[in-house]
Amino acid sequence: MIELVRASGIPSIPPFEPVVAPGIARMWIDLTGAFEARGAFSESVRVELELARSLRVANPWLRFSIYIDTGFAEIPENQLQWLFGAADLREAYQVFFGRVEGRESPLRSIELTVPDSDMFFHPYGSSDLILSAGLQGDRKKEGFSKLKSISPQIYVSFLVYDIMPLVADTALYFSEESRDVVHRYLDWATEHCDFLLYGSEAAQKDVETQLESEETPAISGKPIRLGIDPVEGIVQDGDAERLITLGITRSFMLADVSADASSDYGLLYRVMLMCLARNPDQTPQLVISGDIGLESDLASMVLRDPRVAGHILIVDPSDDDTAVLYRNCRFTIFAGAYPGWAPSVSKSFAFGKFALAADTPNLRETGYDLIDFVELDDVRSWTEKILSYAGDDRLLDDVQAKIAVQWSRPSWTDAGHAVYEALTALANQCLPSAQLVDLIGSNVPWKKPVIWMDLSLTFLNWGGGMQGIVRVELTYAHYLKKIAPDSRFFAYHNGRFFEIPTDYLTWLWDAEELSAAYDFFHDFWNKAESEGTGSRFQIASQDSIDGAVRHLTKIPENTIVLFCGIGFVTPGQMHSEKAITDMVSPARRVMTSQLLYDFTPFLLPHTHVQSTVDGYELFVKHISNEFEHILYGGKTAQRDGIKIQKDRGWRSPPSDYLEFGSELDLADQGAPPTLRQRRKVLADLGITERFVITVGTIQPRKNHEVLYKAYLRMLEDEMLEEPLQLIFVGKNGWLSDDLLAAIANDERVQDKLLVLSPTDEQLRILYHACEFTLLPSFYEGWSLTLPESLGYGKFCLTADVDPLRETGQDLVEYIDPLDTFRWAERMAYYARNPKEVLNRERVIAEQWDARTWLSSTEMMLDKLYDAHRIMVEKQNGEPHAVGADK
Repeated sequence: MIELVRASGIPSIPPFEPVVAPGIARMWIDLTGAFEARGAFSESVRVELELARSLRVANPWLRFSIYIDTGFAEIPENQLQWLFGAADLREAYQVFFGRVEGRESPLRSIELTVPDSDMFFHPYGSSDLILSAGLQGDRKKEGFSKLKSISPQIYVSFLVYDIMPLVADTALYFSEESRDVVHRYLDWATEHCDFLLYGSEAAQKDVETQLESEETPAISGKPIRLGIDPVEGIVQDGDAERLITLGITRSFMLADVSADASSDYGLLYRVMLMCLARNPDQTPQLVISGDIGLESDLASMVLRDPRVAGHILIVDPSDDDTAVLYRNCRFTIFAGAYPGWAPSVSKSFAFGKFALAADTPNLRETGYDLIDFVELDDVRSWTEKILSYAGDDRLLDDVQAKIAVQWSRPSWTDAGHAVYEALTALANQCLPSAQLVDLIGSNVPWKKPVIWMDLSLTFLNWGGGMQGIVRVELTYAHYLKKIAPDSRFFAYHNGRFFEIPTDYLTWLWDAEELSAAYDFFHDFWNKAESEGTGSRFQIASQDSIDGAVRHLTKIPENTIVLFCGIGFVTPGQMHSEKAITDMVSPARRVMTSQLLYDFTPFLLPHTHVQSTVDGYELFVKHISNEFEHILYGGKTAQRDGIKIQKDRGWRSPPSDYLEFGSELDLADQGAPPTLRQRRKVLADLGITERFVITVGTIQPRKNHEVLYKAYLRMLEDEMLEEPLQLIFVGKNGWLSDDLLAAIANDERVQDKLLVLSPTDEQLRILYHACEFTLLPSFYEGWSLTLPESLGYGKFCLTADVDPLRETGQDLVEYIDPLDTFRWAERMAYYARNPKEVLNRERVIAEQWDARTWLSSTEMMLDKLYDAHRIMVEKQNGEPHAVGADK
């Protein structure tokens, strides 16, 4: 209930004060949907209220409004304590509105003060921003239309869950009236809103596609990930009794359609018929949960068909019964087109339940590789998979264990921060430059920082050639200078940081072949230092060069300090030096960020020398506890890094993952080498037969030994029809002397297994000329060599480990890195079947979308800028967040 207090002297509309310089704006969330809702506690009401209280955590200055009478009124914060303090939001809402089922409860009220006038009124000020997250009724839309007509300087954002009635794949599930309502709503939003938030990337794509088809200008927007309530996944006392009451008598799968009007009940019906025909004893019951319209023809047919009697149950459960169903089902099933928000999938994961689902963009966005996807109308495949998961406990345990490890529940607090960050970014894009504001109460806007990149490893400390981390650091520096030309570069030596003069790096800026350019750099300085005519370390020791101060005591304000090398191997334990602590200060908008590639010293310590294991632990601990941000080489590395931090009680700072580029060098690969070029290079390298290659430093974690033994197995069992050479491409690394000695002394592989360290141009020809590639590593971060192989169109036999699955997807074949016989079998199979290799290469040519190093650098910059902006916003207005992640 809402009580209005009409007061004279309150203006209908606050005085308009034009913003002519950066000023303070306020953020609002409109709660009209939640207060006007009638009946059950719907999902849209939950979202509106959860965002209200979580957005208040992200922005303590958040204000609240409602459309009432003839205008918008502010809801005082003290009137919403029932919301902010609620342990159970549904119960708090029902108690407040007197809607507790089965018991009487007093109807409570809020008191709003509004102008004593019949005119339109509102409490918003110039450059305020309003979020409306609930369902948009006609009255409220009319109110926002009036607001924008008289106060265009106020910014309005709506949350769009989906536009299912307008999407071709799902329009058939909706009436013409429903389609017309959504169409009018979308037209209104594009005319009156300044930007939109979306419940998923798929929803954003659907809206943008619809607008493009109507030749309507696009509207700025961002997708967000909404939260999921915590659940109790352990089976409870009384569950069995509730299941019997619902008609469930055996193992069952759950199709929760409560939030999806697009579920294909006809498909589920046909699938169950096929399951029962093939294996009735193994077919689980199908429980369809939600209001599917029992009066429909299909529902009537299902309920009357004796073949599925007792096998398909249609229930409309309470919240408690829904939890019982999720806790006790064998797995869940989602047979809908799902173009918008899919909360039931996340709920399934929250209960630890595996999902079998239709292959749609939104479900892939929600579940990535934790879902087994099936084409929507492929009845046979649905049947086969259901019977497989119903009858194989080990298979089901494996996929559910993967969910337990890899899936993290999106909290509503996270969602509130995501909404806040998205709105801030959108506002700063949309507002004129004279009106840029931070929506947290600060009058100092964020602006793009300057990158200062450390090159200590490559400029001072590395004396070898191009490989691994060295290649990454130099490649990022090369493109960073092109994309962000104001970037600056520095290094560390003997307790001092110094800026590297840009003309000392022209070889890097102008490089076309990075490997050759780096060789030139080393040749130049090695000669100068040996002759006493110059020294890089002398540069490091000078306070100034050509009158310019180079010794760094403070990094300038509004800066990102980026480290892509591994600091613990440089002299003086660079990262933990007090000098770096003194040089940077987050309070001056300076953010430190470190790129971490992988965690083999933690996960596979036996593959490294002990000094590396010990040093790396100290290095990662320091980065975790002291740096503002971490970049990881791939999603798997990010996952592993966060787990290591959690297990050791270290801080886990904000982080992002990167995907590295796939080109071998900066220069375009151009036309393939000619036959004459191939023959010459291969002859020079001692390659005389068809051959396969594995590329990478020779060290235990790269697992060259399994290839050596598999190759011996192929030779001993005569598995090859014609000779095939095996080429190890890489330099000698840690703990590899014994293996290399064994290979050198083994007459069986003499002139058959070659260990080479080619130039980049020779490696390019090896990629072009090889039959296929091999990658048996026990662990990688974001592999550099697998994208290289795919970039050359080459099929790869790859170790079945998470990081390589992240990169290779379904374009390669995976083998247990320990299974020597399997490696031998598959190497021999593809060697004997070149047509199969060609088929694999055709698929790679069609499907591999290679990320370039330029694109990877752009990705890195976007991540760094976003992280810096968020850091600055917290400094400006979230004192509760300082140190909260420590």
